[in-house]
Amino acid sequence: MENREFGRWIHPAFAATSMAFLLTMLDKQALTAGSYPLIFANYFYVVSVIINSIYAYLYFLVENPERVAAKIRGNLILKGFENLSFWSFVFATCAVLLYVIQTTSQSLQTYCEALIT
Repeated sequence: MENREFGRWIHPAFAATSMAFLLTMLDKQALTAGSYPLIFANYFYVVSVIINSIYAYLYFLVENPERVAAKIRGNLILKGFENLSFWSFVFATCAVLLYVIQTTSQSLQTYCEALIT
């Protein structure tokens, strides 16, 4: 997130995608409780939506976004939070993909066994 323009579009995109996933999962407690990848994804999407929303507001509401970006890059703790905002989204997305792959492979295996018998 070194470039200010990158931060201006990536944080709102990550926050919106994380929020969309969390709103989708509101009525899926039974599905989520039985799957460790989905539990992992929920936790990391919560972290992602909170931190990315904060950074999106910082980039869009201040008068001098270049100065904010320079302060973020200059402070080790803020840089760590910016990295966390990015990596929490990536880890959550990987967990959802893992769940899809696991579910698909199990369904495919069940389908193939049904064809054989």
